[in-house]
Amino acid sequence: MDLFHIDLSHSLGLFIIMVMLVLTNIFMVIVYFRNIRETQTLHQQIIATSKGLEAVIDVRTKKLRQANTAISVSIDYAALLQRNLLPPQHLLEEQIGEVAVIWQPKDVVSGDFYWSGQIGTKQVLVAMDCTGHGVPGAFMTMIAHSALEQIQSHQDALVDMGKPELNATSILHLLHDWVYRLLHQNKLNHRLNGIDAGVIVMADDRQELDFAGAHMDIFTISPDGLAHRHKGDKISLGYGNTVFPSVQNIKFDIDPGQIFALTTDGLLSQPGSEKAIGFGYQRFVNTLKQAKATSPASIAKYIMQQLREWQGKETRRDDVLLILIQPRP
Repeated sequence: MDLFHIDLSHSLGLFIIMVMLVLTNIFMVIVYFRNIRETQTLHQQIIATSKGLEAVIDVRTKKLRQANTAISVSIDYAALLQRNLLPPQHLLEEQIGEVAVIWQPKDVVSGDFYWSGQIGTKQVLVAMDCTGHGVPGAFMTMIAHSALEQIQSHQDALVDMGKPELNATSILHLLHDWVYRLLHQNKLNHRLNGIDAGVIVMADDRQELDFAGAHMDIFTISPDGLAHRHKGDKISLGYGNTVFPSVQNIKFDIDPGQIFALTTDGLLSQPGSEKAIGFGYQRFVNTLKQAKATSPASIAKYIMQQLREWQGKETRRDDVLLILIQPRP
């Protein structure tokens, strides 16, 4: 009887253990399948969320592309308008003589600009470097162009009344006054906007040339290849200056074959790929000497070749404007 009791107790213990093992396995299976189901549910949620995000991204990407296209079209059209305001080559040659112009915006539109026209009986050429480049610079060039057109129309009326004609210095003064007025520079932005400019004035006989520069110089190249820098004044137009200070009016006798050059600081300040310094005034003068050319076009081509070699893989930092003229007698 005792032995039977022991065997029964032992069998009962084994049975309980087996039941517990079975229940444990059943529980683990239940947990396993529950985890699979939850994982599948989570995966479906992730897929749904991902598709939702992709749809949102697609919509926003499409809107960004549309906005970018609209902006690009607008800027391209602005560039077309700006180019159309530049004096055409044939008109420059009729007014001045042989002329070469390099006008290279850093972006699509430029803060560098040039204007040419007759004021009174004198032929005027103005090179300008306006605040900034790209769209802000381009807006400033529109203001400068409008100011010069106003000066031209007002001066023609004054000449008809017997008033004396303008020289390069007085044109700079008037340009400053008009820019100041057009920008309403008594407001908060009055110190942020301005123009560097060089003005060339020639009489009809092409015997003399007047120059005045506001942070811009003029360079001369004689027929024998000698080049010289003639400094303008260290003052800019605008920038909140209510009174534009006196600037020098430099006179030149125009010798046959003589060439005059104006350039903005986009060329002069361009860093090189080997040396992190600007192209510079001295290198520019040396390049004018080394060109050993007798025409504005050939000199301009040589200068730009030297600038590209200097720049190398370095990115363009600013707009570039280079004008060379050889007045016709």
